Amino acid sequence: MQPGACERKGAGVRGLFSRFGSRPTAEAPLSAAPQARAERDELGPTKAFQKFVASLAANTAPVLVDVGSVVGANVAYFGERLGCKIHIANLYEELDRHIRERALDQFVECARERLSLPEGSADGVLCWDLLDYLNHEQAQAVATELTRILRVNGALLAFFHSGAEQEPFYVKYVVVDESTLRHAGRRGCGRGRAGFRIAM
Repeated sequence: MQPGACERKGAGVRGLFSRFGSRPTAEAPLSAAPQARAERDELGPTKAFQKFVASLAANTAPVLVDVGSVVGANVAYFGERLGCKIHIANLYEELDRHIRERALDQFVECARERLSLPEGSADGVLCWDLLDYLNHEQAQAVATELTRILRVNGALLAFFHSGAEQEPFYVKYVVVDESTLRHAGRRGCGRGRAGFRIAM
């Protein structure tokens, strides 16, 4: 897994896609994986997260957008320790719902509605690994929307996986401290990660 902490410079987010090559676009439902796999729970230190936290801490009452679900430990960390105003978009749940309803072509519009904040209003965006579950066109559209709401010199944290994941589960990220995340698998509706191939 390749972490990325990107800053918005002028009109776009520098480094979000430029370090990664193309990836597969197949969207066929995948067979269920063993339950033990989906329940894995791992700790991982990450310098990118540490830089992201430092960027937020440099602001007074920073505005943070989290594309994931409500996680108590994360709300406590960013809200109580850093004084962030937090917007939870919960795009993983929406992606799950659109897969169940066989309406993936409507996901991007739903994501835009969930991210309907004023332009340049967010000091930081927690993208986690959401883009890895989208095809190229969807990922570009969602990234464009995240760029729109991110202020100049704001920070965006994203994780990219270098290989395809053939199991239908998402990863829930839980903040342990300013340099460590705990991540555990959560059963999804049948779409694995496409995975980026790193361009060498």
